Amino acid sequence: MKKLSKYLLWAFGVAWVFQIIAGVLYRKGHSMGYSVLLAVSMFAPLLAAVMSGAEIRRIGWKPHIKL
Repeated sequence: MKKLSKYLLWAFGVAWVFQIIAGVLYRKGHSMGYSVLLAVSMFAPLLAAVMSGAEIRRIGWKPHIKL
């Protein structure tokens, strides 16, 4: 239960911070910065999973990246 609450705190906290900054940028007329920051805020749950110490290796998703 401790990891879940830590995850939720990080996920909502990071997303809200990004969205508040995006709102300020939008009010100042920086629509491109607004759009980029909102897109970045979509990765808040991933960042929160890493920061909360969740075991993300066991989720069953293995990307196959070929360079």
